Amino acid sequence: MSTSIHNTMANQEQTPRVKISSLWTNETKDGKKYLSGGNGSIRYSIWPNGFKEKDTDPDWVLYVEQAKKKEGTDSSATPF
Repeated sequence: MSTSIHNTMANQEQTPRVKISSLWTNETKDGKKYLSGGNGSIRYSIWPNGFKEKDTDPDWVLYVEQAKKKEGTDSSATPF
């Protein structure tokens, strides 16, 4: 392994990572697969880019939204 590749790999191992959420694979009624998860009042979903026209366009799109309120919860803690 070359020194530059080894140094790059060593730096990546030391870069701190923060877990934001776990995601689950889901499927829409018409068969489209996507990922979704959340943290309390925030929901995440990742969808295939349906508008991809070139190889340089992103493959996936990440959406963030406020989670639907559950009955009996205090909405004053939500960030939105």
